[in-house]
Amino acid sequence: MVAFSKTMKLGLMAAAFALAAPAAAVENVAVTFTAPNGGQSVGLYSGVVTLRVSGTGFSLGSRINDAFYDVANQTLNTGYYALGFDTVPLAAFNPSRNVQNFLVGSVPAFNPANIYTFKINVGPTPSTLYFGVMDGQFADNGGRFDISIAVPEPQSWALMIAGFGLVGAAM
Repeated sequence: MVAFSKTMKLGLMAAAFALAAPAAAVENVAVTFTAPNGGQSVGLYSGVVTLRVSGTGFSLGSRINDAFYDVANQTLNTGYYALGFDTVPLAAFNPSRNVQNFLVGSVPAFNPANIYTFKINVGPTPSTLYFGVMDGQFADNGGRFDISIAVPEPQSWALMIAGFGLVGAAM
């Protein structure tokens, strides 16, 4: 059996913890505020994914909205101007497809920078993700949301498990 010094054990534990943090694959999607299907993913996703959404859009010429809120009065937008989501192409006038209906956890608090990171459950079947807004009159809309979709890669999970194995061996 090999005897490890305290310094060697600490070094092995530091390396193991570095391996234990899973990296995530990230896809960026630009979602215009001018159509129900403002943007869609290239990749297929299932289960729980993490989204980082930034940006605002406007409708009626002046009503500014971010992914969750009417920006002017910082109230939750449950109508037609919040970020929409589905695994099939979106249709106008369908606020049941607002992303807040798919959240894992609660709606994030209003952020004046209009940037939110949250998790959604996209279901068990690998699917394209569609994003947009549920408005029906798009001629007076503008702006966009920038969305980063992140999920841990399988090889990252393997590294994480190896990292925990190294921690166990060091102990």
